[in-house]
Amino acid sequence: MQGTHYSVQLPNGLTVVAEHQPAVRSAAFQFIVPAGGVTDPEGLEGIASVVEGLAYRGAGDRDARELSDALDALGIHRAGGAELEYATYGASLLADDLLRALELYADILLRPHLPADQLPAEQALALQKLQRLEDSPADKLFVHLRRAYYRGPHGRTSLGTEEGLRAITPEAVREEHARRYRPDGTILAVAGRFHWGELLDTIHRLF
Repeated sequence: MQGTHYSVQLPNGLTVVAEHQPAVRSAAFQFIVPAGGVTDPEGLEGIASVVEGLAYRGAGDRDARELSDALDALGIHRAGGAELEYATYGASLLADDLLRALELYADILLRPHLPADQLPAEQALALQKLQRLEDSPADKLFVHLRRAYYRGPHGRTSLGTEEGLRAITPEAVREEHARRYRPDGTILAVAGRFHWGELLDTIHRLF
């Protein structure tokens, strides 16, 4: 059954698409959440990237160090970030640990601590990324071209603005996570070796 494809939408609106690849020993998944820069409120441009970064600084019953250790213990290679349309949370790892990894990501997506004392550090990282545009004229040019061509939120950059990033508060972070991190419109894509029935049962239980 090499290359078998599955697609299902859960009752809460979460869409799951998967490709079974029995010849490999690995698996990869990605959550695609409609929580990108275009959904940032006016005056808080860049908060999508801050929420995504803070989500890894403790979740569920684990603090930031414990969560990082749990991810490392599974040999997870992380990927993702906040772009214009979506925030993505991805991982690749050995297939035997796929279900345990999904349990960790359920906490990251649904029960992040979003610690207020870590917000300044996350803001500083986001500001550094924004400031790097000054060292990349080509990237800066495309930011300005996009702003000139598209009107409204689609003319933004996912990096946000200095004013928007500095205006972010812990309360705004919690409100934006609650507003945007919803199952309806979110996609979970999985590829690799897995047992479809077991995978789907786990997704139903966790999400």
